[in-house]
Amino acid sequence: MSASLAYLLDTNILSALTHNPQGLVAERIDLILSTMEILPLETPADQQYTAVRHHLTRQGTHIERNDLLIAAHALANDLMVVIANVSELSRLHGLKEKSGYRTSHQCQI
Repeated sequence: MSASLAYLLDTNILSALTHNPQGLVAERIDLILSTMEILPLETPADQQYTAVRHHLTRQGTHIERNDLLIAAHALANDLMVVIANVSELSRLHGLKEKSGYRTSHQCQI
């Protein structure tokens, strides 16, 4: 992983970026996408997944499996998640998220 990596983009964000680019993004979409690094889902993301799922189960709540994988991957790599729907991920302690519709903040359980 490169030292400058800071964001983990949700699939919905990438879809919106490619299907409805605006402004400078529209002019440079190929360049932007070509510079993105794809991270493998590996240790310690699997351990984070288990820990987060266990914590949510003990609280009697859950989040969708794909969102849980995204969150675990971000937590394991200390990345900010850029996501359109933050409602489920906002319940996770320590997860940094950013929506295109609101400002960034540190989520708390």
